[in-house]
Amino acid sequence: MTKADKLLRVFASAVKAGGGIHTKRPVEQLAANLYFDPDIKMYRANTEQALTDLKYCQRNLHMLQN
Repeated sequence: MTKADKLLRVFASAVKAGGGIHTKRPVEQLAANLYFDPDIKMYRANTEQALTDLKYCQRNLHMLQN
């Protein structure tokens, strides 16, 4: 099972449970930029994906640290 397949199953479970998966992009497009954080038992975006998403949502980036 590929990483994208695993993510698709996680996303489907979250949506079915009323969770907050808010994207129109295909899982295959996001999979390479996500990693599982065992401390919070959730997937997180890497820095590149997080910045891309913040810019897309027109969020203020001036307080981010390098």
